[in-house]
Amino acid sequence: MTRRETTREQLICELETLRKRNATLEALHKEHTHAQEAWQSQRQMLSELLDLQERQRRSVAYDIHDGLAQQLTGALCHFQAFGAVNNVDNSPAATKVFETGMKLLQDALQEARALINGLRPVLLDELGLAAAVGHLVQETEEREGLRIEYHQQLQRNSFPPLVERAAFRIVQEALTNACRHSRSEKVRVGLAQEGQCLHIFIQDWGTGFDPAKADRSRHGLEGIRERAKLLGGKATIDSTVGGGTRIVVEIPIHDEVRPCDNQSKGSKHEDSK
Repeated sequence: MTRRETTREQLICELETLRKRNATLEALHKEHTHAQEAWQSQRQMLSELLDLQERQRRSVAYDIHDGLAQQLTGALCHFQAFGAVNNVDNSPAATKVFETGMKLLQDALQEARALINGLRPVLLDELGLAAAVGHLVQETEEREGLRIEYHQQLQRNSFPPLVERAAFRIVQEALTNACRHSRSEKVRVGLAQEGQCLHIFIQDWGTGFDPAKADRSRHGLEGIRERAKLLGGKATIDSTVGGGTRIVVEIPIHDEVRPCDNQSKGSKHEDSK
């Protein structure tokens, strides 16, 4: 075989190798594209499901407000009017029945309002995330007798609706868990905006737990993680038995959902007792 023939054979062999590599790269590119499309499709579907859930919650809240709550309010007004008219000549037995009925109506009305707020946080729609979380913190303090420190460093009043609802529900779930399970005397809640990323921080100094052995349905950890993941974010949950619990959530807030920067600055929220 001449030198020219040898060179020609080598070129043919190299060309074939390049063709195979190119085919492999094209196949990998197609797989990557298909995976991206599948992820985007799944994210869109989950976003639509979450939005549908929130709209259903709002619809139920309106039904309670326009139906049950109004009827309870009307009944309460009638009881109050009866009490005013019947004040002059009233037996102890009648007074007791009246007061019992009033108490039941007041409790029912308070529960109806709590249901409405739980299904549809009105302040979230009217005043924005920072005020809604502040109201939630104050309400939780009064109801549970727990000391809650709340700090927020948000550069804007409103965020995309899905981001606001997810952030509010995450804080709500974390506070519920802290009140029910931590036995902590103090809880700290923080909201901060760093660039195009919303940071949520909740910490208690209670009993803590082992995350590997935790009952997810009891602690609501999966719900917090899934809400963050759905919007391209992430949730970090650190806890040790006897050492309290620390939850840091990062959610991107730009119009097109992209993961937050992995170099989280959440550590600046860390505080000691």
